[in-house]
Amino acid sequence: MKKFLVILVILFGIVLVGCSQQKWLSQDELFEKKQECFNYKKSIQDKIDKETLDWKEVWTFYSAYIMEIFYSEKWNSCYAVISSMLYTNNTTTREREIIDILTNESSVYYRESSEDINLYNKDIKELKWE
Repeated sequence: MKKFLVILVILFGIVLVGCSQQKWLSQDELFEKKQECFNYKKSIQDKIDKETLDWKEVWTFYSAYIMEIFYSEKWNSCYAVISSMLYTNNTTTREREIIDILTNESSVYYRESSEDINLYNKDIKELKWE
């Protein structure tokens, strides 16, 4: 019975270690992934340009640009950070949006208040695995 328990514990430990190991990319693989992500820049910019035209009908002033594009090794995906400024009726709103480029999913919008910027910085660090 003791031998069975010892073998069971060892097997369980091997499974846990195997499941918890993260595949690390070589420098060349990581460079290729980053290049792949950067190749999406034009399509993202085209989308921003279209949205800018759409939003100009709603807002007095609307401007958006790509702050950065990066590869997340942790999530094996490409992300873009879009910064925008919206102005109407003497109200200016500045936002940042993190978009998963490969799934086209958007995270929450971060207003440029200290609380949202702290949350944004935390989320970026997690995505970049810093």
